[in-house]
Amino acid sequence: MRKEIKNGFKELLHKPAKLVLYIVITAFFVVMLVMGAFSASERQHAMDIRYLQAGYLALLIFFLCSNLYAGLQRGATFFSMSDVNYLFVSPLSSKRILIYGLIKQMGSTIITMLFLVCYSATLMQNFSISTVDMLLMIFGVMLVAFSAQVLSLLLYSVTNQDDRKVQIARGIITMIPVCAALVLLFAYWQSGFSLDAMLTAMAGPQIEWIPIAGWVKGAVFALIGKNFFRALILIGVFVLALLGIIIAFIKSDADYYEDVLDMTEHNYAIQRAAKSGRTSANAALRSRKIRVNKTGLNGGWGASTFFYKHILEMRRKDRLPFVGKSTVACLAICLVVSKIIEINFAAEEDMSSGMLMMMCLIIAGYVEYFMQVSGPWTLELVKPYIYLVPEKPFKKLLWAVLTSIIKPFVDAVILFTVMCAVLRGNPLTAISCALCLGTLGMAFISVSVLSERLFGRVQNKGLIVIFYLLVLMVIVLPGVIASGYLVSQFLPQIPGWVCGLPAIFWNALASIGIFAACRNILENTEMEL
Repeated sequence: MRKEIKNGFKELLHKPAKLVLYIVITAFFVVMLVMGAFSASERQHAMDIRYLQAGYLALLIFFLCSNLYAGLQRGATFFSMSDVNYLFVSPLSSKRILIYGLIKQMGSTIITMLFLVCYSATLMQNFSISTVDMLLMIFGVMLVAFSAQVLSLLLYSVTNQDDRKVQIARGIITMIPVCAALVLLFAYWQSGFSLDAMLTAMAGPQIEWIPIAGWVKGAVFALIGKNFFRALILIGVFVLALLGIIIAFIKSDADYYEDVLDMTEHNYAIQRAAKSGRTSANAALRSRKIRVNKTGLNGGWGASTFFYKHILEMRRKDRLPFVGKSTVACLAICLVVSKIIEINFAAEEDMSSGMLMMMCLIIAGYVEYFMQVSGPWTLELVKPYIYLVPEKPFKKLLWAVLTSIIKPFVDAVILFTVMCAVLRGNPLTAISCALCLGTLGMAFISVSVLSERLFGRVQNKGLIVIFYLLVLMVIVLPGVIASGYLVSQFLPQIPGWVCGLPAIFWNALASIGIFAACRNILENTEMEL
């Protein structure tokens, strides 16, 4: 472990661009925490903290169940192929190697979960919580993610790919969110059907006895509320459970070398496939049958061939190009959130359909950021074909990113057409919101191009996502300020849809400027083989 840390620092010294990236991200984390602390001290009217408790518990349950489902299917691993090649054959105790893997995984989980600091300023401002409280919440998410990975390894070993045991384990995992929903419904019914009753149920002590997620949520908010006795009880239960899981795995007859070897090789194969530009490694390893409905690019010549190639690849994933799971997920989230806001704030005079669509725009932009932050064009950079096409580099770049630019616009048209009909809003407002979301998608892709131009392929995806967020904030800020100024100063006198025009024009202009500045990214072949 000491050698890995030392080599990591040496690598940073030889790659100054990545070193600058780490310094900027660290500074961003510190600034976000400091800004949140100042905002929390200045805010006079804080939101009900029970909203925060409900959202935090939902986040913990999501992390827990998703990790357990994934681990039950493919297992979990704390090791890399270098560990397999050197540690597994070394004359060291298997228990010491397992402890090394656990510590290494805990460090990896901490680094991965640091993106939660990005929300610190908003949460600290709206709920008047301190910097220490925010760090406690982040640490709680890390604990749940880590314990879920340890538990998934135990489940994979116990079930041993036995179909009957796997079905039982899936049923037990499914019972976690089901039990949470039943407890909420019972408390909601018992306290009377009202918004206050719902919040009381979500923050009540009954739901805190849900395994792992409930214990951590209860302990974190007990510490925030200075209820140290209850926090000590819940922390003790969690620690005993985690130690019990680790001891049960160590004492079990299962050979964890064999259990983690399959998943380690699986992850290694995916990484190698990604480097060589093969996106179907996952399906190939699972030996799934592929239905071939349509073949051929059906168009394209020169640089435009990549556009038709990407459409064909999109059709293999989803039946309709540009309309997939991300479109449905974004629409479902916006429908649910808008309905909750409409029910709970129906008495507010300012809560118009236009305001609801603007909130949907913010939510959709957030969802699109995580789902469209990189496109299929990045895989073309590790293949020689795009460099060999005798076209201008800028033309090849535009054709390669075209599908990634079109998809946000398609999602936006579908989303705000439905939301306009459901909320009975102004069609012009829906068009303005759709164009805002589409041009925001252009900004996402332009930042992806800029990242490839500056840093190349960064292996740590968590850090590069944070870098995207930082650059995006800088890029879209002028348009947001201009639109916000129109909203605050002229909204009663001008239509609401006009307020979105500055953001639309600025996002499009900034994105085109970045594409033009990075137009020679395909001029020189720089591949990592």
